[in-house]
Amino acid sequence: MKEYSYNPVTPDIAAEVGEICGPDNVLYDQPDKLERYAHDQVSEKKYAHLPELWLTSIRRRLSDSHCLDSPISLRSSTGSWRTSVTPRGC
Repeated sequence: MKEYSYNPVTPDIAAEVGEICGPDNVLYDQPDKLERYAHDQVSEKKYAHLPELWLTSIRRRLSDSHCLDSPISLRSSTGSWRTSVTPRGC
């Protein structure tokens, strides 16, 4: 089985995500706010893992082409950053 290595999310990556999706939609380097996203339905601490970055819902008008392009731009950028992405609850 092939092993993969991923880079951590850096402040530069977080800023670029903010440019793609809007800075108000990005939680980064805010452990108190990221804590609630550290687990799914299983709340036991041994399964928790604080995310490096959390992208909140993008609630822009559908006529805003930036909003429609955000998921595509974000997904193509993660490959060049060599970061891991875990989609959750669409």
